[in-house]
Amino acid sequence: KTILHKYQPTVGPLIKQVVTERRALRDTIRAETIDETAIRAQAAKVASLESDLAVQRAHVSHDIRAVLTPEQLQKVKDMEIDVDARIDGFLHRVANRIAAD
Repeated sequence: KTILHKYQPTVGPLIKQVVTERRALRDTIRAETIDETAIRAQAAKVASLESDLAVQRAHVSHDIRAVLTPEQLQKVKDMEIDVDARIDGFLHRVANRIAAD
């Protein structure tokens, strides 16, 4: 909790920016007319913010992993494997439904 509080002043506003800019990208993509330049510009803005956020996430992860026991680290790895498997399963089900239609 202490580690998360340490990064909250940086990460919190960054997350809000990412959400705001992703919504703007969605709106740009769904606009009545396709403006490829605007879409690319907004996508670049989102990508830049997401790269900044990824760096912050790496710092948080590094600090958290430094205080975990080997058993806790293994639990984290197991959870990551489980989440990846669930996402893969979901994507597979979606692909099958699309192919069936």
